[in-house]
Amino acid sequence: MLYEYFNQDDVFIKPGFLMIDTPLLGLDENEDGFDGETIKKGLYQYFINHQGEGQVIIVDNLNAMPDMDFESYGINVVTYYKDEKEGHTYGFMPSWRKDIPKETA
Repeated sequence: MLYEYFNQDDVFIKPGFLMIDTPLLGLDENEDGFDGETIKKGLYQYFINHQGEGQVIIVDNLNAMPDMDFESYGINVVTYYKDEKEGHTYGFMPSWRKDIPKETA
């Protein structure tokens, strides 16, 4: 709905995409009998079902995401790591870390 709002004719700001950071951060699992995995899958399935309405970027922690095959839905998944071992991509801005001068003792 936010993406829809931003793209209305009478809205001044039209970013062309919607970025959502950790959409399930406030979810309290196992409270009041909720099945956390069902809620996670439901939310991500909602995002999947609304592809084509605009670019949506979801930033989430791997341990909070549901076990789904996102690539089969044509979703581009990028994973960032805390190191560069085994070809990992370090962080969101990989060149930033490399440009920091080494501390001297």
